[in-house]
Amino acid sequence: MMQVPAGALRAADKSPAPTARAASVGHLDFYHYDSMDVLSYEPICRYLDNAALVAPASDGVLDFARAELYFRQRGLTFQTEPSGDAAAVVGTQYFWTLGRPQYKRVPVLRLMYSLSEKGGAAHGKEWSDWFDAVLCPGPYSQRLLQRWGRRAIIVGFPKYDDYFRGRYRAGAVRAKFGLDAKRKCALYLPTWAHHSSVDRFAAAIRELAHGGEYQVLYKPHTVTTRLERHRIECFRSEIEAGQLVCIEEQSNMAELLLVADVVLADGMSGAFWEAVIVSDRPVLALHVHGEFERVLMDARVEDFAPVCDEPAALRRSIERATCAHVIQPSPRVLLANELLSYRDGSAGQRAAEVIAELAAEEDSRSWAVLRREVRYRTWRAVHAARSDRSLQRLRHPVLTVRNGLRRLVQT
Repeated sequence: MMQVPAGALRAADKSPAPTARAASVGHLDFYHYDSMDVLSYEPICRYLDNAALVAPASDGVLDFARAELYFRQRGLTFQTEPSGDAAAVVGTQYFWTLGRPQYKRVPVLRLMYSLSEKGGAAHGKEWSDWFDAVLCPGPYSQRLLQRWGRRAIIVGFPKYDDYFRGRYRAGAVRAKFGLDAKRKCALYLPTWAHHSSVDRFAAAIRELAHGGEYQVLYKPHTVTTRLERHRIECFRSEIEAGQLVCIEEQSNMAELLLVADVVLADGMSGAFWEAVIVSDRPVLALHVHGEFERVLMDARVEDFAPVCDEPAALRRSIERATCAHVIQPSPRVLLANELLSYRDGSAGQRAAEVIAELAAEEDSRSWAVLRREVRYRTWRAVHAARSDRSLQRLRHPVLTVRNGLRRLVQT
């Protein structure tokens, strides 16, 4: 198999790294919706004097225990309430999570946390409508967001900065997760809900782990760890036998990609694109639905990796993925140029500078406070209306039909 030379993706992006430390403009709150958000926030906060990691212990959505464990392990200071003097707040999704009185007059910024070759929710109007600006990973996302009239600024993908700088060491990662260096590592990255491959491929994954050639490294989706425990417990025997290593704690996927010999990722997941773009590892896309769903899969999955539809064919598909010349350097780099800018480890610093500048810029506009106050009150009214059960009964079918039509048009 022809692999991308080490550093090829980094070298493809020639933009100079920033040198100036981001200016301090008062408290900049980085608000957590999920424990995985800290992976995106931490590389940015390194360059901000007054950054505040906010993990709301009382919010039922946040998996607080996993977030707190990560903070403690990394020696990060965090708070459970918004800053009373925040100059701006950064979130990753769902404006309603930031609908706190402390934030009603400050700039509200969205940092994209995933990569995808297709539109989806991350590039949708609803996810970005209420934000002052969206910080996105590359030109592709910027174009999709600008369709809605959103201010989209390219900053790269901060959570992979250390990977691009070569700061991870394979031996240390194997020791950290208890991996057997004498066996090949199959990294399994399923998504959650109805697109997850676990239910259909669990028996095939167990058989792969029993074979001895591969030790399976299983990274369940962050939602699976707290709401879909059956998709972890189905591998309990293999976990206890050491044939399958399950990582429930919050960890950077970049570490896992470093030690993988092959990546098994669901074709409808952002993890698939991260594996294809960031690493030089063979990738196999798992598909769990019928032909109609296959049409709706991210448009170019099969241009970059084989697709396995049948669990019985998993081992053969892995061999095909590792042996076939499926992922060529040129199209891979072209894709990376579209989806992911600043692959030189500078994304965190760039994002910090942009956030500080936006906070200072918005604060200097006398009319902006009134505009944000109106936006906050409007959002409260809209959120209250959407929470009404009678309206939900009408809204959900309409949205389902609308989204289905949009997908058909995109394909």
